[in-house]
Amino acid sequence: MGFTEFKNDLLLKADQNKPEIMLVAGLIGVVGATVLACRATLKAKDIIEEKNERLEEIQENLKTVESKEDGSEVSEVVVPAESKKEIRKVYLKTGLKLAKVYAPALAVETAAFALLIKSNSVQRDRLAGLTAAYITVDQAFKKYREAVVAELGEEKDLEFKNGLKKQKIDAIVEDEDGNELTKKEEGLVLQDGRYVSEYAKFFDESCPDWTKSPENNMHFLMLQQAAANEKLKIQGHLFLNEVYDMLGIPRTKAGAVVGWLYPRERFDSLDLNGFVDFGIFNMYKQSRNQAFVNGYERSILLDFNVDGCIYNYI
Repeated sequence: MGFTEFKNDLLLKADQNKPEIMLVAGLIGVVGATVLACRATLKAKDIIEEKNERLEEIQENLKTVESKEDGSEVSEVVVPAESKKEIRKVYLKTGLKLAKVYAPALAVETAAFALLIKSNSVQRDRLAGLTAAYITVDQAFKKYREAVVAELGEEKDLEFKNGLKKQKIDAIVEDEDGNELTKKEEGLVLQDGRYVSEYAKFFDESCPDWTKSPENNMHFLMLQQAAANEKLKIQGHLFLNEVYDMLGIPRTKAGAVVGWLYPRERFDSLDLNGFVDFGIFNMYKQSRNQAFVNGYERSILLDFNVDGCIYNYI
């Protein structure tokens, strides 16, 4: 790789990580400003002492005049005009010296806060761009699904969306006499048993609250799901990243803009679920999840029923 290519690659990476770089630089600046302020305070102590000594010298040269008023003696301190002028000079020089001493700390702190503010601004702009892009893709996908439904019907849309296919399966039915019979019926099943949405995440040993006890994991997930629903009702909205945080799952870019809205009546034009479901009892993934539900597996693949992009509705 030539120097030009290396330089361009370095600049590209720096631009991609600009918010993080500015954030770190800003935090370092705040720490540096604190250190400089502490050093300046030590110097300021000497400046203040010098000021006090100079004021004492001026005070020693002031004249005291005794006079009688109503038969009593009164002592008055006469401050000549020259002494007043000298006192003003002392305070002015002291102020200038203190400003000079604290100037580096103030400059560094100002630059640090400017970097922190700029970092937040860049992050907000990128999030706005991500939201706009996601909304465009989401709207295009919804239009595509509407076209599929109009042309082929809702059943085909369900097949395409969830990776399902029609297949003859054994179903247990009862005849008129109440006897159970096995009968071949057509049903929708997973094509490969591995379909998941882009928001699905494993709850496994990488999560801090995961344990070796399947029962404990099941209990924890049910409690977190209930807590997520309560939080949704209280806030009126809930981002997927907030649920990831509750489960100890790393955040994602999509999780910052998609989630749930509540209540459904507030958004009549939207097709909302209105509740949070981790997909533990998803009927289409029953064969994969039943081992976890029955206590035979410690980990599970969670697939969240997000309402879609909610960033512009809150």
